[in-house]
This record gives sequence, C-alpha cells and structure tokens, in this order.
Amino acid sequence: YRLTDAPGGSTRARDITFTARQVSVTDTAAVPITDPLTPWTWVQHWQLAPGWIPDATGATYTDGTRLDIVCSAGALTATAVTSYINESTPEAAWDVSCSATGTSVSVTTTLTITPPPPV
Repeated sequence: YRLTDAPGGSTRARDITFTARQVSVTDTAAVPITDPLTPWTWVQHWQLAPGWIPDATGATYTDGTRLDIVCSAGALTATAVTSYINESTPEAAWDVSCSATGTSVSVTTTLTITPPPPV
C-alpha cells in the first residue's frame, strides 16, 4: 500500500508491506528548505496495547509473544502512556517511537511478531 500527500509544499509518502507475521512501514518526507539551520524531526509512533512490556529491541506481551521492532533511523524510545478501554478505565500502556531529523528523510520500521513458546 502507498499513501501520499503534499501539504504546504512538503511531500510525504508512506509505503506499507505486510505478511502474516511482519509489517514494514517506510515513511519518506521532504520539506522546502526555508531555514537550513532549523531541522525537522520526523517520528514514527507505535502504540502498544496494555500488557506489552518494551525493551531495547521491541516488546514482549504477558503471554510471551515477542514483537521485534527494527528502525532504520536507530534506537527506539519507549514512553509510558495511558490507554482507555472506555472513558472510566485507564490502563498503563506504551508508545514506542523512532525518529529522524532533516529536511529530506526516509525511515523504515519493520515489526515482526513471534508467537509465545508452547506450554
């Protein structure tokens, strides 16, 4: 799949490919250089449902399911967030992101799921 737009003179595209256990998302973006001293930061966010515990290379679910996250831009950043199953039931969850800085960037993140070991 490919999504594109061009807001305010910028260009953005998102290419998505997937298989049964893997999704790969490539974001490319470029902005007109109006101030070369002010870099742009482009961020891919991955919202993890309650029950996922992030680590340096992805996350593990409470049942042992593994999610490996590889980002071409480098290290992942995990931020604690609150998820709402309904408006009165907040639960702890995570946002995992990776980012690139520049006026023309390409960031690819590949997420691969591995089922839990047999019991």
